[in-house]
Amino acid sequence: MTALGLLSAGLGVAFVGCSSDDTSGGGGGTDAGKDTSTDAPATGPKQSGTLLDFPVGTKVKDATITLGSGSGTSGADGKYSIATTKDTPFFMRVTHSQYLTLIEQEWQLSGDADRGPTQYISQGVKPTLLALLESSDTPKVKQDKGILAVGIVLEGACTEDGGVVIKIDTGAATDAGTDAGDGGGDAGGSDAGSGDTDNIVRYFTSVTSVAPMNQPQQTTKNQNTPAVAIYNVTPGENVQLSVTPSAASGCTVVKQYPHADPKASNIKYTGKIKVEAGTNTFSFARVFLTK
Repeated sequence: MTALGLLSAGLGVAFVGCSSDDTSGGGGGTDAGKDTSTDAPATGPKQSGTLLDFPVGTKVKDATITLGSGSGTSGADGKYSIATTKDTPFFMRVTHSQYLTLIEQEWQLSGDADRGPTQYISQGVKPTLLALLESSDTPKVKQDKGILAVGIVLEGACTEDGGVVIKIDTGAATDAGTDAGDGGGDAGGSDAGSGDTDNIVRYFTSVTSVAPMNQPQQTTKNQNTPAVAIYNVTPGENVQLSVTPSAASGCTVVKQYPHADPKASNIKYTGKIKVEAGTNTFSFARVFLTK
């Protein structure tokens, strides 16, 4: 899949490193030598992919990728190929001393799968990202809370072009955004309800700009860049989202899991999302709309 969408201010655009179904690669850097990744265990399906620095696009070597029972490191070419236990869910975790830890939503492998490029955010970019999340009228990012980026994936005949509302679902009346329906509602409002009022939602209208807070997202078919970033999320291993497509689109939210990746069918998502506390870790998840 492609990368994230948030960094204006000199860096271009993006937000949090996420895996990509786009296997075209991207970015600069040199392919210096063969893949030095390791496989563990030796049996079971393998997930392969490439780690790319954001925003430079160079290959990231010596990152540790953990896929449940399997782990390995990226080679000089940024590539990895790691075996794990078949049909056993895991949260993909990527760590490196010079990068932010990335936690992908939970999935499992039913066979070998190419994850494609994963854009990986360096520590040097973090201050700019945090500044883009915060504003003068919203809370600061809290160290005991987490940050989650969410991308929208459109399947079938769904061509949703705006009005998707994404919120944290705490099981209470939390509403971190405004349900604007087809985009014609109150884009500036916020109803915190009686639940966790700490989480703040930032919507993006494109990969080159940040939309006003609580603005519904304009989406593109099979988009995997973040539609929203949610910060000050209570950490946990089963964070729930509430997703409302615009009524005019006729699209519905996929709720049946496991759900196969539309471009890598051996990757099957479980629907679980994990968020950890602190600003050195970012989580990424997808929601699927279909028609």
